[in-house]
Amino acid sequence: MPHEAVPVEEQENLLSPQYCAGFFDGEGCVQIVSRGKNNDITLRLWVINLNKEVLLRLAQRFGGTCIDRKIYGKTRLNSRPSSAWQVSGANAHKFLLEIHPYAIVKKKQIDLGLEFLEFKALPRKVRCHYNNPRGKFSNKPVFLRRQETIQKETEFYIQMRVLNKRGVNA
Repeated sequence: MPHEAVPVEEQENLLSPQYCAGFFDGEGCVQIVSRGKNNDITLRLWVINLNKEVLLRLAQRFGGTCIDRKIYGKTRLNSRPSSAWQVSGANAHKFLLEIHPYAIVKKKQIDLGLEFLEFKALPRKVRCHYNNPRGKFSNKPVFLRRQETIQKETEFYIQMRVLNKRGVNA
């Protein structure tokens, strides 16, 4: 029997928090990464899948970007191009809060990611100190991360690496 298309009015239910949590548990990744010249530590979520339609719906609902991934180098004979949804910042926070109650496999990564985002949401004056290298006539304040902030962010980074480690001894 052929499958029928889901009516438009029911399509919103396809991305219920429960569905998103299950999809993310199976296909997603929570990363805390270092980027930029200041080695700023940030949270990034990835979902990689062959079905681009679901990824586009995630991007439409939660923000972020959807990209096509290329196959590089040696691949298996049956490898197919995939797509990826990437989201960070406030959009990632919204997504994690919504799926948190329903996640199973990635629960620890989501908990750590939310804790990291709460830390990053602390006021800048708590996490950074003000530096004015150009003197009193500069109109651009420069906020530098405190040593304690860098240490705490590095701890989050290492903890997430441990949680995401693959293999038998993971």
